[in-house]
Amino acid sequence: MKDKYYDFTSSLVMGIIFIIVGIVLLIGKAKLYQELISILIFILWGNAFIHLIRLHLRKQNKREKKRALYFCLFHFFICLMFAILPDFILGIAPLLFSIYLLIISISQFIMGYLELKSKENYGVRYFLIGCIYLAISLPIVFSPINNIDRFLICLSIYIFFLGISFIYDGIIQIIPLKSKNNLKRKIKFTLPKIIEALIPYSVMLEINHNLEVSGQNTYSYHNKLDKSVDLNILIHTSNRGFNRMGHIDICYKGTVISYGCYDEGSRFVGELFGDGVLFTANSKKEYINFCIDNSKKTIFDFGIHLTEKQKTQVEQRIQELINNTYSWNHKQDKNYKNATSYAGKLYKRTKAKFYKFKSGKYKTYFVLGTNCCFLADDIVGKSGMDILSINGIITPGTYYDYLNRALKRKNSNIIYKEIYNKERRAK
Repeated sequence: MKDKYYDFTSSLVMGIIFIIVGIVLLIGKAKLYQELISILIFILWGNAFIHLIRLHLRKQNKREKKRALYFCLFHFFICLMFAILPDFILGIAPLLFSIYLLIISISQFIMGYLELKSKENYGVRYFLIGCIYLAISLPIVFSPINNIDRFLICLSIYIFFLGISFIYDGIIQIIPLKSKNNLKRKIKFTLPKIIEALIPYSVMLEINHNLEVSGQNTYSYHNKLDKSVDLNILIHTSNRGFNRMGHIDICYKGTVISYGCYDEGSRFVGELFGDGVLFTANSKKEYINFCIDNSKKTIFDFGIHLTEKQKTQVEQRIQELINNTYSWNHKQDKNYKNATSYAGKLYKRTKAKFYKFKSGKYKTYFVLGTNCCFLADDIVGKSGMDILSINGIITPGTYYDYLNRALKRKNSNIIYKEIYNKERRAK
């Protein structure tokens, strides 16, 4: 009970702080933004000098000295750029913001096209959202300095709603379970799509940071041992190339369900598009250990408790997806003959079954739309549990951040987190 009210208080305080910051930023706009940048540059100067002094005074090995020197040079370079080209530094944040919005806009147009092509009913919605993102981003892209106020308005709205989300999470902590379920059915609180572009990439950095975990109680976290684990969400990450961006699987009743572009011969435009392939593997242990051996991955396993109604909803959605597929032979992949096919390696180790979709949105895989997270959210987020409902570009990092925070709540249905890597394999 004490922990519950502590979580409520901390969420409430954080929410109020974010709301105040959002309002102040909205009022101050460009003038406040310039002052904050000046303060940041001053801090960078000071930090660079402190590290430079430490470099000479402290005893460090060659590698540490090299790292500290690069750190100082980078800070000095940023400060020098601000002194020579102040407008350039002021325009970086709005420019990056607008470019990211532009990427989301393009992804929404592509999703709209794929939805209309698959005869789904959401194509027009995606086109409208894409137009909104485009209308906001283009003026900032071509003139970031003159549109700082536009950028700050979007940023302040994001921070304001982020504060509301913290307060909402705090309220959920203390109200009775029955009232909480009624509230969730009536209020579906999500951040507006227009600000989802600002969901921090730091979530991925947090996952990568956990690659170096060590010590006791680092690999597992349990908070409700008296409840059964009915569904698992497996979040992958790795230090290798594109695997840094992560991947998500669902495991229900011991069967791993995964979606991706596993037919490598169907890929085009790099790995952005391809035939959507779903596979099922009957051994969670073998699958996890295969991922560790094949891709040097770290896998975060979140255990979830379901009610009987939620189990039924999950099973119905899984069956609906399977009913819209046909069996696909992994030997048809053009890379199977030279033994580089991922599907071939997976089958050899786990005897996985592969399926392609007959029709619908999952027929074509799109890395920024109909991807592994999209299907996971389809099964989990729409099962009645209200775990997650995201729009825009969905990332494993967003999922990890949500589940990791929910795990710490005493009244959530996230039961535990296990971490698997080369030092701690699945048993």
